[in-house]
Amino acid sequence: LQTIALILKNPGFWLALVLIFIGGYRWHWRRLSLTQRHQLDDFFHHCPTPAWLADREFCLLQANPALGNTSWQAGKTPAFYLSPACQQSAWLEIRHELAQHDYWQGLVWSAAMSGLKAYELTVTLVDQRQQLYLVLQQDVSQQQQLHHALTELSTHDALTGLPNRALWQAQLQSQLRQAQANQQEFAVALLQMSEFAKIHSQFGKTAGDQYSQWVAQQLQQQLPSGCELGQWSEDQFVLLINNHSCLHQPGLVAEQLARQCQVAVHGPCPLNDIAVQVPLNIGIAA
Repeated sequence: LQTIALILKNPGFWLALVLIFIGGYRWHWRRLSLTQRHQLDDFFHHCPTPAWLADREFCLLQANPALGNTSWQAGKTPAFYLSPACQQSAWLEIRHELAQHDYWQGLVWSAAMSGLKAYELTVTLVDQRQQLYLVLQQDVSQQQQLHHALTELSTHDALTGLPNRALWQAQLQSQLRQAQANQQEFAVALLQMSEFAKIHSQFGKTAGDQYSQWVAQQLQQQLPSGCELGQWSEDQFVLLINNHSCLHQPGLVAEQLARQCQVAVHGPCPLNDIAVQVPLNIGIAA
């Protein structure tokens, strides 16, 4: 007992005990990290989805074969954006989310030789101490293109590409609410091709389509910024003129635009081997 008491009173004993504990902890951590590394290697080997390991700066450390050839190499950070229209780095938002949830999933975009690519990313923190992230990356470009095409079909006229009746009505409702809230005026105009039915019946559907496309192109060239042109029906277009785009005189601007539109489409429309005059009837409400 006296020997044990002397050992316990010796400061060197406690220092040795602390060093043993630290050494054991470090050995356990290395073993754990090595186990994690083996698990990660095994995961990369069997994972059919493109995946890669990233450091705290989201630089590529390791990738699986499914990732294939990329435009960025080990030690580099891929340039991903949150929007195809605004090339602001997505990593700022991803980093912010990971600081709170250790997990992020969302859609990002990347510039490629063949155009913009869309990717579904899943980013998970797998090592808190070293701040290592596992990134699963799925190319969803075709799905996004299909979604965009379906959206265009549901909101735009397939022939002229103009907003269709449903979308234009939604724009009109939004303008109504804004005008009522701010006590502002705006104007709408209905433009009708009076010869459309005759051309369609005499020359067929193809000629009628060419006729509509030509008129739509001529009208679009006359519109100032802020005016919304829509396709109301086969032979009718609609025009929305807001207060901002008409210098607070929507009625006067609408009348001037109506005259410009009539002049623009008055010239002969090139329809196969013939030239057709295009009368345009316009009604205005301010």
